[in-house]
Amino acid sequence: MLRVIIGLVFLVVLVLFVLSNTAPLQLRILSYDVYHPVATGLVLVLFSATALLVGALLMWFSELGQRRRARRAEAQVRALETRVSELTTQIATAARPAPYAPAPAAVTPGIATGPIAG
Repeated sequence: MLRVIIGLVFLVVLVLFVLSNTAPLQLRILSYDVYHPVATGLVLVLFSATALLVGALLMWFSELGQRRRARRAEAQVRALETRVSELTTQIATAARPAPYAPAPAAVTPGIATGPIAG
């Protein structure tokens, strides 16, 4: 709502500026001998709007590289988070005790445990 109010105030000021600057300017188109009378306020508003658009386009083009790097970094973060999740699962699986199995019979060295050949 605040944006709408600010936009309306700006629009009213802009209209008042154009209406108060009605002195005619002779606008010459390129190097031809064609002149066209235009109000001063209108010329200033059109040049300002053109400068704003050119500046916005230049900023947009300059930020393309940063956006590309940000997308790559986000993809790398997602890949690393997936890898961390996989490793955490592997660690949790490895840390679980093995199922119970009976221990093998103890063997004392030097004592025969099988039948004696003889």
